[in-house]
Amino acid sequence: MQYLKSPQQDTRELLDVRAVAELIGCSSRNVYRLAESGQIPSPVKIGGLVRWNRDSLDDWIDAGCPHACNGKAVADANA
Repeated sequence: MQYLKSPQQDTRELLDVRAVAELIGCSSRNVYRLAESGQIPSPVKIGGLVRWNRDSLDDWIDAGCPHACNGKAVADANA
């Protein structure tokens, strides 16, 4: 059975630490370090889970993601 999403439903994608690390080209541990230092958008905590909003990360990357992963994400975003 398929369920159709209503227009009011929130369709934002939440990413785990591995997906964020792959997106910005660094290790999972570095993602946590960046989040703790405020250099990337803050994660959302859902119970014991930690997730990042994909839209927030995309906006951060579009803004040039300063100081992220030794410039790799900046270079990837500008390519």
